Amino acid sequence: MSEKTKTSKRLMSREIAPEDIRAGHYVAPLYMNLEVLSESALSDSSWRAPRPAMVRILPWIGHPVRALDVCLPFVLVRDTDGDLETIDTRRWRLARVSQRFGKTVFERVKAKKRRDKKRESDDD
Repeated sequence: MSEKTKTSKRLMSREIAPEDIRAGHYVAPLYMNLEVLSESALSDSSWRAPRPAMVRILPWIGHPVRALDVCLPFVLVRDTDGDLETIDTRRWRLARVSQRFGKTVFERVKAKKRRDKKRESDDD
């Protein structure tokens, strides 16, 4: 395998199956699946039950989070603010990002918060 191929594999995020997520992995949202009923499905007077349509929604921001624990279909994660959240993998599709990328994002967000806090205290 060439060095260029090895490097590109390390730098690309890949969709990860829920059963492959482990504590310590950095993951980021790829998209959310949402089931919706159209207005015509609700007003249809036929005898058949309306069938929902699957809509894929892209996230506004794709900051990585760190998986702390997994109990499928749920993944407990910590975000860059230190907040905990539970992700339902039946709804969200996740990508695994490299450890290097995940750590860099967390470190830079922390550094920005420290700078912002210092600016606030300097302004007072």
